[in-house]
Amino acid sequence: MSNLRYNTIADLTSDLKGVGKELAEMRENTRKSEIVSELQSKEYNLLFHGLPVESPKETPEQSEHVIRSFLANSSRYSEPDLAKISFANVHRLPKLKSALQPSSSTSQVPAIV
Repeated sequence: MSNLRYNTIADLTSDLKGVGKELAEMRENTRKSEIVSELQSKEYNLLFHGLPVESPKETPEQSEHVIRSFLANSSRYSEPDLAKISFANVHRLPKLKSALQPSSSTSQVPAIV
């Protein structure tokens, strides 16, 4: 006697189609979950473009100072109000390797807060 689970190829084919559908659903659910996680991780990020880099080795503290100076000079909020804002992480995004990228040492690289 044989211990075959399937009596016919049609039974096997039918089962494989069901497994294929389950895998497709699992893949779609995983993709949706990854998108939600990515959006949640970016929920509180602010990007500031056009802020010059004074030093190629700018520290996070220096980047935060640049952001705070920008906000103080370009917003209606007072410095005491701005001092109440806490930043978890402040850093520059890496430079893009592009022929369009400016070559000067004070090129503008987006800062992320």
